[in-house]
Amino acid sequence: GYECPNEAVVLELKPEGLLEKIEEMDARVRLLDPVQNAMPDCRVLVLFGMQNALNWYYNDPPSPPWYPRHKVLSTVLECTDRIFGQFLCDLVPTTEVENGSLFADGGRVRYGSQDYDAVVLLGADSLSPACFPFLQKVDPARLIVAGEALTFDDGAPLSDACRKVLDRGVRLSSLDCAQEVIETLKGWGIAGNRFENGCVLQDGSLLFTAEGLEASRNPLSVHIRHGELSVDFEGEDFLFLQYRDGDYAPLYPAGVCRLNGAAVENTLKERHE
Repeated sequence: GYECPNEAVVLELKPEGLLEKIEEMDARVRLLDPVQNAMPDCRVLVLFGMQNALNWYYNDPPSPPWYPRHKVLSTVLECTDRIFGQFLCDLVPTTEVENGSLFADGGRVRYGSQDYDAVVLLGADSLSPACFPFLQKVDPARLIVAGEALTFDDGAPLSDACRKVLDRGVRLSSLDCAQEVIETLKGWGIAGNRFENGCVLQDGSLLFTAEGLEASRNPLSVHIRHGELSVDFEGEDFLFLQYRDGDYAPLYPAGVCRLNGAAVENTLKERHE
């Protein structure tokens, strides 16, 4: 162990060699620090009603015991996870609308550095009145609203005007609606921006990472097509295709990379010789 040698639980959580393995893994990740700073390019925003998802009134019996599964929150998380299997998406509570962190302009929504092509609202009941001016600005042709909406967050009945704001978009009655959402997003032509073990970043770069039990040197195989680019890679741990000046520069710790059938030089070696 490394800390609290008299505490058995700490020894169990931190067996000998674990911190060294974590450092070995982090050392591989740090190889990308000089060149990779863009976030994943999530084109879908999944908003969930904070009050609806977390208030015990909607989720649990009014008396103990507490249950590990919550009627609204668990369904929201499971639905979002299934959407994420097809589309990169951000899961954001409606409190970010209330505090002004989310912006809508010209029908499109922005959160930090990310612009979204579609908005999915899960758990629309008990929204704060402050959410509706924002939702009114969202392009109804790119809005999906799932779940009943009967009241505001103070329990007052939802006004007709606010109900019409929700009804502007595609209305789904059930929160368990991942397949309907996925089909709608595909029909709209929204970019999924994800691959097996990889995704598209906001600057256009592509990043793939290996699954494995070891801290490093896990095998990675990538065979995908992205627009006009075909990628074939056999190597270890990660493949980063940095997009710059209309072209892709590959960086990886070990392996062989082919872009559109041609072997390309590993620029990671150039940076760390």
